Amino acid sequence: RQEREIAQKCVVIVKATRMAMKKVLKVLDSPVGSVEAQDEVVRWAGKCSGHVDDLVGLLGEGGLQAESVNSAVTALTEGSVKGLLESGKKLAEAKEAAWFDTCLAQISKVAKEIANLPPSTT
Repeated sequence: RQEREIAQKCVVIVKATRMAMKKVLKVLDSPVGSVEAQDEVVRWAGKCSGHVDDLVGLLGEGGLQAESVNSAVTALTEGSVKGLLESGKKLAEAKEAAWFDTCLAQISKVAKEIANLPPSTT
């Protein structure tokens, strides 16, 4: 049962990260921001992609352990998604900026739910 709950929460995070990356790609096309700011977004996107791969790899292994999934989720959310959304927000117009905050809050909420799961007993 816990494995299923972990997997479902991870799917939510992966989908939200995918949506965030799509939104960031749209703001990259905007004329707002410097080349350096755009490069920063691209660097964060690369990190995000790697962390998503790591998390999905754990999901594919079976026998999910809450501790290892929590480490991968933390690496993704704190190690790259947060930076991606913050750097993307800098390039966004004011009316779009709130979306980045909301997205990060939702991803962080699910990550916290995973962190609060009891340790695996298997």
